[in-house]
Amino acid sequence: METRAERLKRRYNYLMNYFEDSKKANMLKHWGEERLYKEYGLRIPQTTSRRVVQEVSKKKRQQRAKKQTTNFRALKQAGFSADKAKSLKKKSKRMVEFYITGNPMHYFERKTTLKEAQQRKSLWAQWSKDTWKKRKEYEAKGIKDKSPSMFPDWVDEMAETFNEQNKLQDEDSYGYAVLYESFHRGDNPEIWMKQLEPDEYDGNRYVRNLKEIKRPAKQNRFR
Repeated sequence: METRAERLKRRYNYLMNYFEDSKKANMLKHWGEERLYKEYGLRIPQTTSRRVVQEVSKKKRQQRAKKQTTNFRALKQAGFSADKAKSLKKKSKRMVEFYITGNPMHYFERKTTLKEAQQRKSLWAQWSKDTWKKRKEYEAKGIKDKSPSMFPDWVDEMAETFNEQNKLQDEDSYGYAVLYESFHRGDNPEIWMKQLEPDEYDGNRYVRNLKEIKRPAKQNRFR
């Protein structure tokens, strides 16, 4: 069992790593868990934290703290839970605005890096997994007149639009296939609307064809 001194050192190290401000870390290490979580969205882990950062300028600390606090409060006011707001508060202002407004177009404005592509694939996989789980729950309850989706509204709406343009059913996998390819690559969806066609042996599965197409001059031309 850790002593009080060990507990305060662990808390100080974690706060110092987070805020890069020794004065603030010294003050906050005495705060209760709930107060820290309510004010800053922080929960200090029980494992030992080592100090790994050097103190940065006061101006930089203030700018970073102000940005994260502003993001955290904006997300909370928009209805996000404290846990979700905490996980998103370090993102850029533009990304936070997206989560609040649901505007998806920044996803398709530039090619993704390898890391970004992997993150988006993982996010899509989670949406898909959650949708499958929810549908199984509906089946278990005998609810047959609804087909729940755990994808963001903009995904469902855009997929339906692409399906309608191709005279397909709203829930056809074509629209989702177009968005999946565009989403993780950062491509204009128009590119993939021309690249995908039904699989020869499975009409509900779409594969990339071999047609050569001219890419739009601007990635954000799609509206």
